Amino acid sequence: MVNIGKMVKKARMDIGLSQQRLASLSGVSLPTIQNIEYEQANPSWSVAQKILSALGYTVSINAKIIDWDKLISYGVPLSSEHKVKIHNYVDKLELIEHIAEVYTAYKDLDQRKKDAVEAFIIALKQHYPSFFCKMLEYYPAIAKMVPEHITARHIKLRRLALAIIGTYL
Repeated sequence: MVNIGKMVKKARMDIGLSQQRLASLSGVSLPTIQNIEYEQANPSWSVAQKILSALGYTVSINAKIIDWDKLISYGVPLSSEHKVKIHNYVDKLELIEHIAEVYTAYKDLDQRKKDAVEAFIIALKQHYPSFFCKMLEYYPAIAKMVPEHITARHIKLRRLALAIIGTYL
């Protein structure tokens, strides 16, 4: 994640602006500029836009593209191929981050992908509860992807997921 205070200070100094001049150009108070640069404050979205615009930057938010191939290799049962690349070692934090990325797009997923992700999470919850709890420590919202009612489809997909998860957890 980008440290906004350091970025603002570097950009301001690179173009030779004083804090006072940046405050004037952006319409943001001098104390606010100072607090942001000294990492004493986190600017709101609108304040960050004003400051960065005055420095010649544009601000945008882009959704991450979900790496479904990577998720399949972790055991999310989406592939019809029986030969999925199996890992001997998986960076567990990276796995958690990939699942968290799925959560951000969860409501827009087609039913097939939702079922596969839900089955993967059910497998983790039921068979690897300590890892599931660790996952919830990092991203509690992941619990919202556990379905209230487990269907026969979830059970079938869970079995496929466990065949791969068991190789690295």
